[in-house]
Amino acid sequence: MLKRNRGYVALCAMGLMVAVFLTGCAGEGSQAILDLAPLQMQLLGEYGGSNVVIGLQDDSTLSVTIAEDASGSPESDLGAEKAREIAEFVCKHYGSIGRIDTVDVAFEIRREGSMVDATGRVAYAFVPAELACSGR
Repeated sequence: MLKRNRGYVALCAMGLMVAVFLTGCAGEGSQAILDLAPLQMQLLGEYGGSNVVIGLQDDSTLSVTIAEDASGSPESDLGAEKAREIAEFVCKHYGSIGRIDTVDVAFEIRREGSMVDATGRVAYAFVPAELACSGR
């Protein structure tokens, strides 16, 4: 599964770079977008069994969504403490964290049943100044 996710991440990274060049973005804004690709690779490396999706809204909110199969991690492992750990990881590894006001971390948990599939979502928001970012 990890190899499939890396191919997807590489495709997303290439798409981000193409989008930056096609829109003619320059300066700090484009750097913030370009910094997303390495962050996604690092998140995937750290939380490898997960499907990790990141995004940037209004150049001030960085969102991280981690999709888990319910059989992969107990829901108790995907609470506020885990969300803070991921937000601190983002804070330490995202090159443009100084431009970010909020780091949102969400968990999407998929359950497959015999007749119905369901998805639940739990989200947490953090301010980078309140996170342990080791010198950033």
